[in-house]
Amino acid sequence: MKWKSKNISKQRNWHELISIKKSLYRNLNRSMNRQRQEYEEETSGANVQAAFRENELQRENNLARELDKIKREEIRNVRLRQQIRENSQELREVERKLRAAYINKALTAQIAQKEAERQNEKIQEQKAYEILRHARIEEAELKKKLKQEDINKKANYLKELQDQMILKEKSKRYLYEEFLREKKDAGRYYTKNA
Repeated sequence: MKWKSKNISKQRNWHELISIKKSLYRNLNRSMNRQRQEYEEETSGANVQAAFRENELQRENNLARELDKIKREEIRNVRLRQQIRENSQELREVERKLRAAYINKALTAQIAQKEAERQNEKIQEQKAYEILRHARIEEAELKKKLKQEDINKKANYLKELQDQMILKEKSKRYLYEEFLREKKDAGRYYTKNA
C-alpha cells in the first residue's frame, strides 16, 4: 500500500510540476510580450528592428526549449506510468479483476436475455394452449348443439310421421266407417226393395 500511495503521490507531483511549468511558460510569454512592447515604445528605427528580431528569436528559442522540456516530461511520465502498470502486481491484479468483472457482466446480461426469451416463449406457449383449449371447448359446444338440433329434427320428423300415420289411420277408419255405412244403407235399401 505504501508503494501505491508513493506512486499516486509521484503522479500528483508530476501533474503539479507540469501545471507549474505551463503556468511559467504563460507568464514568460506574457513577460516577453510586455518587454517587447516597452522596447518598441522606447526605441524606433533600424536599431529597434534589429533588437526586436533578436528579442523575437530569443523568445522563440526560449519557447522551443520550454516546449521541448514539457514534451520530454510528458513522455517520461507516460513511460513511468507504463512501467508502473507493467511491474505492479497490484495493478495487474486489479486489471485482471476488472476484465473478469466485465466478462461476468456480459455473461449475466446474456443469461438475463436468454431467461427473458425463455419466459416469453413460455408465455407464447401458454397463450397458444389457451387458444387451443378455447377452440376445443367451442368445438365441443358446437358438436353438442348440432347433435341436439339433429335430435330435435329427428324428434320433429318422427312426430310428423306419427301425426301423418294417425291422420292416415283416422282417414282409413273414417273411409271404412263410411264404406260400412254405405254398405249398411245399401243393404237396407236392398232388403227394403227385395
